[in-house]
Amino acid sequence: MKLASLSEQIRALASGRIVFSATETWRTVYQELLQSLLQSSGPKSYKSVAWAKTKDYWQDQPGKQDMRLNFELAKRGLQIERIVILRGDLWPRGDALPSSDIRPWVEAQHERGIKVSLVRESEIACEADLLSDFGLYGDRATGVEDLDEQARTLRFTVSFDPHNIALAKDRWARLSLYAKPYGERLPSGGRKGAKAT
Repeated sequence: MKLASLSEQIRALASGRIVFSATETWRTVYQELLQSLLQSSGPKSYKSVAWAKTKDYWQDQPGKQDMRLNFELAKRGLQIERIVILRGDLWPRGDALPSSDIRPWVEAQHERGIKVSLVRESEIACEADLLSDFGLYGDRATGVEDLDEQARTLRFTVSFDPHNIALAKDRWARLSLYAKPYGERLPSGGRKGAKAT
């Protein structure tokens, strides 16, 4: 069984895919990919889709550490765009802004140079393949994070395959049709704390 498992891992690596299951070690690869973008000759951009199912999304210690890295790299010139998909309890229909449970996380990114856009989960339910947690690391790789209902990572898959990168770019473009920049939702030119109407 161990040899079969190793054989499968080698096949995955040969196809340009790395899978991390039930472990947080994927964050090391995530961090290295982000940092390498600043030194690359290609696009210095990271596009991320965050499917926030609970208020605890990326609120554990590893998640907060990764957010600090995002802020640092944005300050150093990495263009970071994030589309946040929010469930109904985190962004009730009729409310201009997400609930206070998740809004500080969104605002912190907006204020530190990350271009954040929002979409309600219900608005894209008809396109089920858009309901995903994934990232695009320039033209180099794509990563997909599978989470449980408590926002814990079950599996993280990194792919360097051009076909998978093209599919992720297409998914991003389609999702962008639904998402609206957070700054446009804020009155008074995007000032924090301004009251939404």
